[in-house]
Amino acid sequence: MLEIERDESMNTQKMDHRVRVTHTLLKEALYKLVKTQSVQEITIKDLCFVANINRTTFYAHFHSVQDLIEKSESELWVDLLLLIKHSEKDINYFSNQIFFDVYELSNKYHELFELLIIKNADPHFVEKVYNLGRSAFKTSYKKSKNSKDDARMEYYYISVLNSFIGILRLWLINGMKETPHEMAETTKKIITGGIHFILEDR
Repeated sequence: MLEIERDESMNTQKMDHRVRVTHTLLKEALYKLVKTQSVQEITIKDLCFVANINRTTFYAHFHSVQDLIEKSESELWVDLLLLIKHSEKDINYFSNQIFFDVYELSNKYHELFELLIIKNADPHFVEKVYNLGRSAFKTSYKKSKNSKDDARMEYYYISVLNSFIGILRLWLINGMKETPHEMAETTKKIITGGIHFILEDR
């Protein structure tokens, strides 16, 4: 009985390894293809050719190219959700450390971030980020009691988020020359200092 359980466990591990390898090969193929063509132009045939995988294997894991993108994106959301949960409990984290951690994530998932932010593989990505972070932002800065202040809070939040996404996008386009720490400091200064960022003495 013990031998049977051990064999089943080993078979499961082998299967899990094969699944991870297949997913990795397809994601790498996607990142390679998107450098020369739009996401909409990429076909399953293209992916299978570059990944050296047959179509049957592809369909055993994904329904479409978009399904591959969404499942790749889901890995990122797990990490982003952890950052948001942390920020809901600690206002100092939300105001400071979260900048660095997001750039660290961008460094870790840079090909996926390029796919989502530069290539616009998921047109709703920014909206998802907006919705994910809204409650943490309001919790950290204490939601105002009147509707006027609520509206101002929304305007400020979307301006901060759009600034952050824009800076992150430019960093990716420029080849991520600065370190995550340098970009975190730059982003904080721009968001908190506004025009004073470019007027201050260096």
